[in-house]
Amino acid sequence: MDDVEDLVVPDDLAAALDALPGARAHWDAFPPSARKQALAWIVVAKRAETRAGRVADVAARTARGERPRG
Repeated sequence: MDDVEDLVVPDDLAAALDALPGARAHWDAFPPSARKQALAWIVVAKRAETRAGRVADVAARTARGERPRG
């Protein structure tokens, strides 16, 4: 969870954010608390399929300018 506290964006989320127009800009504009919550939600996924779904959900919501759930 150190990476979450340090707001380190994992490679899979970075790729998903970069693939959607505007997603990275919205992500960077979110307050640290919102980013930490989303990162923690992704990191605690136990199955690869669950993690992939969460990454996709976070990226899609972020691209729309919505804070991701988590």
